[in-house]
Amino acid sequence: MPSGNLWAGAVFAETRPVSQLLAETPAMRVVAFYLRPGQVVPPHTSPCRVLMVVVKGRGTLGTGQGSQPVGPGDWALCEPDEPHSFSASEEMVLLAVIAPSPSAHLGLSGLTGGDAPKA
Repeated sequence: MPSGNLWAGAVFAETRPVSQLLAETPAMRVVAFYLRPGQVVPPHTSPCRVLMVVVKGRGTLGTGQGSQPVGPGDWALCEPDEPHSFSASEEMVLLAVIAPSPSAHLGLSGLTGGDAPKA
């Protein structure tokens, strides 16, 4: 069983959000996003469902239904092709569970990259 520690790989960049791939199977991709205050992952879409869960910090989650302030434990589920975004008002860690994995969904081999620049 793959496992790890969310905090062991935590990387916050001064100029942009950072994404870290935690796990990927054909059924799902799990990505951690690390944002400093004021950083934004702009609206984008995925051909798959995306569950966003705030683990640490505060900010705003945007979906096709609008934007809402969020804090630890808050989550939002986006349907395929629904725009979604997030921004941090304080140091923020967010987990995105994308199902099925976009690689499997699109019939691609290997990783297709994250929604934000990597460390």
